[in-house]
Amino acid sequence: MIYNYNKSFLHDELETRKIKDFKYRVFTQKDFDDYVQEVKENENIDVEVIFNTKLEAIKEDKLDDDKDYLLIHSYYFELLKESDKKAKFYIPIEKDKFIRVEKKNILPIILLLIGLGFIFTIGFIVTRPKEPIPTPIQSDEQQQIGTGDPITTNNSDFYQESTIIPGYAQIEATSKSNLIPLSNPEENTVKFVYTILVKESEVVDKTFDDYNEAANYIIDNSVEYTNYKDGNNYTLKDSNGDITNYLIEYKAKENDTKTDVIKTTYKVVYFSDGIEPGYHIDWNCYESLGVGDFETQFRISTYDVDTSAQCYGAVQNVHIIVNN
Repeated sequence: MIYNYNKSFLHDELETRKIKDFKYRVFTQKDFDDYVQEVKENENIDVEVIFNTKLEAIKEDKLDDDKDYLLIHSYYFELLKESDKKAKFYIPIEKDKFIRVEKKNILPIILLLIGLGFIFTIGFIVTRPKEPIPTPIQSDEQQQIGTGDPITTNNSDFYQESTIIPGYAQIEATSKSNLIPLSNPEENTVKFVYTILVKESEVVDKTFDDYNEAANYIIDNSVEYTNYKDGNNYTLKDSNGDITNYLIEYKAKENDTKTDVIKTTYKVVYFSDGIEPGYHIDWNCYESLGVGDFETQFRISTYDVDTSAQCYGAVQNVHIIVNN
């Protein structure tokens, strides 16, 4: 069965999301709780959540007659049985029926990347030649994403395809041998854009007695980031609509009987152009960073080759040493 997004009773103060060029409004957890209470008190209506969704778009020719789907504009999303997973937001179907968009659990992927990071580091130290590599990195230094939850997501729709992401963990360069190949393996069907950020600071933002309080603080203060073209230059745009060259991440760290919320600030130092499958761009790390020891993030966004719509993405923490 197909359930349609219903905007007939929505108001302008609700949060806006976007699928490609189509904007739609959703209920945050607070908005949803307030709405449930309001319609119960004023109209004696009981609101229910009838399905969950991961909001992963499915092409129309891949729909299964035995499954349920949400239709937003012209995009289909598989519906799942309701669970107790935390909500990212809620999508209205009828005045008394909503669909819960699940908040993704990225911890297993983070742990996987930590494990893979050791392999990638060894690979670069042992096999990387002193001069720049003129060809895409090969399969023993790659990881595969797309078969499960994406490592990072934005408000665009993303199709579940298998995408090969080059593995970066530790890179050593000099002021003269300084070109890092940012590649898009030829097996892929999407364009890559690399955003490279350098860590500027890491501080204890707040301390809580209870771990759950810390987790809720992180949820309330975290924002999502998407690439944004400002004239001829790229920068970031957060989910509050602010244009910025800085990205902020929060994480919880248990310390004896208390939990610290760690706030890490990164600054954008490089944006690549779109890279077609089978091609690469050389990034001059010395020009962007100078000489030193740097903790960086490589954020790889993927874009549909035909429509240029932003899809899914991956994030890798990369240790870069640039010597004279």
